[in-house]
Amino acid sequence: MFCGVNWSAKQYNLSDRNITGILELLPVAELLHTMKSYYPSIQKLLVLNENTTTSRKTAQLLDTLFNRIGISATNELVDDFESWKVVFKEANQSYDIIYLQTNAAIRRWDHDEAVRFIDQHMKVPLVTCEDFMMPYSVFGMTQVSREQGIWAAETAKRILQGTSPADIPVSRNRMRTIWLNTALAEKVAFHPDSSLRSRAMIVSE
Repeated sequence: MFCGVNWSAKQYNLSDRNITGILELLPVAELLHTMKSYYPSIQKLLVLNENTTTSRKTAQLLDTLFNRIGISATNELVDDFESWKVVFKEANQSYDIIYLQTNAAIRRWDHDEAVRFIDQHMKVPLVTCEDFMMPYSVFGMTQVSREQGIWAAETAKRILQGTSPADIPVSRNRMRTIWLNTALAEKVAFHPDSSLRSRAMIVSE
């Protein structure tokens, strides 16, 4: 039984006779559908991300997702903070929305400078699916990590009680945490309705 496998387990060529598990999918589609309900004219999206092997693989998977939503996406993978700033500033002139994926491997990242730079140059909504990127984002949807553990524990009990893994379909995470950065939201006039706002974790830098 597996958990925490990103997006798909096909690359592992696992047998479905004695293996089951839960996939880990970022709620990117749900995030963008929500933003399009407030900004119907969104067409061009920039994914601003670290330059790693994982990021390059993820970019290929996300391109298919963006196409299904009807959004034209461009990926910019950067090595360091200075490059990130250059891309970010230009993107705010050319794109309708920016997806900030992660900054974990961006060399010389400076939190305080990033906050100042974003405040100075942002012109379009910034979104993310990582909670640690919310100081830099307007709106976010993130997975709930404990969902994987809960599913694994419940499934392990079923198997111990005699259920064959072959009879347990591979699942995927579905729980969401919604985030709203009120200070940045004001800068792009993002005013979610009361229902969405009441469910959001509020961040204010």
